[in-house]
Amino acid sequence: MRYSIKYYGIAVFTSLLILTSCFSPRKEKEQTKEKEAEFKVISTFAKTSKLSGMTDNGLSISNDGRLFAVINEGDAYLWTALPNGDDAKSRMLHGSVTYPGDITMNMGNGLIKANAKLYGVTEKGGDNGGGTIYSIEPKTQSVEIEYEFTNKENLKPISLPVFDGDSSLIGLSENEKRQKLFWYVYNIYSKKITKKIECAGDWFSFGYVPNGCIQMGPDESIYIADVFASGKPGTILRIDKNFAKTTLVYEMDAKVAGEPDGDLVFLNGKIYGLASGGGPTDDGLIYSINMDGTAFDVLATFNGANGHLPTSLFKATDGMLYGTCYGGGVYDRGCFFKFDIKDKKISVLKDFKDSEGSYPNGRIDEGKDGAIYGFLRHGGEGDKGAVYSINFKWKWNT
Repeated sequence: MRYSIKYYGIAVFTSLLILTSCFSPRKEKEQTKEKEAEFKVISTFAKTSKLSGMTDNGLSISNDGRLFAVINEGDAYLWTALPNGDDAKSRMLHGSVTYPGDITMNMGNGLIKANAKLYGVTEKGGDNGGGTIYSIEPKTQSVEIEYEFTNKENLKPISLPVFDGDSSLIGLSENEKRQKLFWYVYNIYSKKITKKIECAGDWFSFGYVPNGCIQMGPDESIYIADVFASGKPGTILRIDKNFAKTTLVYEMDAKVAGEPDGDLVFLNGKIYGLASGGGPTDDGLIYSINMDGTAFDVLATFNGANGHLPTSLFKATDGMLYGTCYGGGVYDRGCFFKFDIKDKKISVLKDFKDSEGSYPNGRIDEGKDGAIYGFLRHGGEGDKGAVYSINFKWKWNT
């Protein structure tokens, strides 16, 4: 009898366990949320016989969200469109038509935003043929020549200037005989050159040849990357805000990295940048360095599959770094990538291909809609290039 009671108790206990498990709430699979990239070609240059996407200048976006680009096809042309590609149009910039005898060419990586306008610089053109500073009114797309360089001041612009955040554009120039380099300060309100300062340091003796973007750092100093020095793979220079001192922040080691390219990104006391050479497969890399030039660190490397020849780097409002590689990817036609500083991981969001558009080049920029916009060197009808957007939508992973 005691055995039957024992087995009866075991049976009841087992039944209770089964009932409990049936009515216990199931543990849901954990969901994660991530951004999904949506690629779209918004405009092509097929309808304009004189224009193509074969420009290294890249896109600039005005405060009201309109897209602008300077395209050099013998003469310089201004291209503009709405973010969805509507109202696309182009016009010749001031050149051989308005100012006979000279062809204007835009310098640097496109246009610079200063308050409500966009500004550009030409190395030729103007009544004196010495180059100009011009502005673009985004709402009307009208172009105004604000300043003409003359032989009297002995300045020849050689870079796109940087905006100081207040009232002035700061640019780099050389004298007529290319023996000296000068900084000039242009006031956008008075429309005058207010300062001309000879560059500190013997740049020519050390072989420093400015070949990249001039950028304003968070310390109000000016930084220049992609500065090739004689026999060296590249350098980063810092010029203090009084123009009194030029400092070699870092000199690339050919065994580690070389040929810095694209804009620098200043974030959390560090400088982030790209090198088109370096890494185990020499496909390029992403690096960081302290503002004082110490602690150079290779954060991630490209290997062909995730890109080759990185050319642009941009910090978006979501805190992530985005960029493009001119080659590599699944189709070896370039790719668009995201880089997370925390986990030091390169994630390819878009592999470009011939049927859509390929070989991204020039500067990328973020629109008011949060999308990233850029140029494709090839694609579209006639293979004349295209303008694309990468929009981000949230998706749930289960």
